[in-house]
Amino acid sequence: NFFSNSTIQRQSKLRTDENWIQEKMTDNKTRYVLMNRNEIVVIPTNKRHLTLLNVNYEMIEKYLPANNRNFVFLGEQDKQCIFAVHLEKLVLAEIVKLHQEARVIHAFPGALKLRQDEASLYSHAVGMLSWQRSQRFCSVCGNATVIKDAGYKLTCSNHKCSTHKGAVSASYPRVDPTIISAVISPDQSRTVLARQPRFPPGMFSCIAGFVEPGESVEACCVREVEEEVGLRVHDVSYLSSQFWPMPASLMLGCLATADGELSVDSAELEDGRWFTREEVVDMMCGRHAGGLFVPPVQAIAHQLLQTWV
Repeated sequence: NFFSNSTIQRQSKLRTDENWIQEKMTDNKTRYVLMNRNEIVVIPTNKRHLTLLNVNYEMIEKYLPANNRNFVFLGEQDKQCIFAVHLEKLVLAEIVKLHQEARVIHAFPGALKLRQDEASLYSHAVGMLSWQRSQRFCSVCGNATVIKDAGYKLTCSNHKCSTHKGAVSASYPRVDPTIISAVISPDQSRTVLARQPRFPPGMFSCIAGFVEPGESVEACCVREVEEEVGLRVHDVSYLSSQFWPMPASLMLGCLATADGELSVDSAELEDGRWFTREEVVDMMCGRHAGGLFVPPVQAIAHQLLQTWV
């Protein structure tokens, strides 16, 4: 699945080797991927596709954050190390001026135009850097956190903090498990699609929601579908997963069976309907008479529907 098919070797065993990480950070063969929150620096390859701008240490040395904050070691590819770094907007603008074709774009939907391997790099980077920014201070004592293990671990800078005495003495990257399900009628002729108010006009997608503590994927699927459209599903089966970097959801794709009239939760959804197979095919191909459509092929919702049709 898109965002989840990286060819990079993450080299997790080397993250704790501070000397090796420092050596690779300053090696001019190393590539840096540049970001600012939900913005990335890219170079157009043609009208439809983009590639990430990669710079070396010499080009960004003076801009790198103090104490290695807001950076992460992504791994190695073809014996070349790759890091991602979060930089302020003005810094990105200054770097872009040095590259005639480079430009700063919003990562969504811009990242959908990247090659799949680069999209996976982006999802890795944004998930890690978003987590770092959200955990700048210790949740127990309020002191600043310190980055360890090449960006994959945060500890409290106050050595007297109780976090250094318990079983859990550090913060690790956050990933939010989320179910997304194609709900299909028993005769396989119809599926339920819904839309949230934040969706682009005309877009419908599969039912989705966060897995809660103490809940299995199957139980979450049953609960979310019942809460959002009033149907009781059965025969829940897992299909595949996708990391969705908005900023760190692990989408667990399921198929489920249900039938009956919908009771749409207006607090959650703007609309929800049964759609026939023919309607969904038209929506996937961009030829629906009412201008309705489903998420793009890069999204797991599209893949779930593709499996059904």
